[in-house]
Amino acid sequence: HTVHCLRGNHEQIFIDALTDTHYTIDRFYGAGGRSTLKSFGAKRPSEIDDYYLDFINNLPNYLEVGRFLFVHGGLNFDHPDPLQDQESMLWERYWYNNINYVWLGDRYVVHGHTPITLREHEGLLKLTKNGTERAINLDTGCVFHHRKGMGLLTAVNLTTFRGVYQPNIDQ
Repeated sequence: HTVHCLRGNHEQIFIDALTDTHYTIDRFYGAGGRSTLKSFGAKRPSEIDDYYLDFINNLPNYLEVGRFLFVHGGLNFDHPDPLQDQESMLWERYWYNNINYVWLGDRYVVHGHTPITLREHEGLLKLTKNGTERAINLDTGCVFHHRKGMGLLTAVNLTTFRGVYQPNIDQ
């Protein structure tokens, strides 16, 4: 399989932490940065091998494959070209009511960043199958295993719009 990775808000927090300001380091620590540093055997983000720094710095903000537009967060449809608003692609949440279907055309937006329950996810997939919905949220709150209906890593078969769910085993 070919794997394509996208830049998300945590990758951006990591990139920002490379400036070593108090604010960016604190934000990095608050977003799981200590675990990240530990996994690399580093004390500061700048100590991580350049190979990984280059990889993270070169991640794209979106990917378009056929009728699917992949983005971490969401899209700002108030922008003349939603693919130019990098901040929204990393951070945007709750943007479904603002979708510009003329701009989107026959494409679907596949995204994460906004945790929803399994029940909500299955409901969205039903709407997608019948053509009512054009955004597919993959975030079923994998890290939120303590919240009812969450704690799942989710994948979607984009041919059948069927979800596949794996419970978080790192609890």
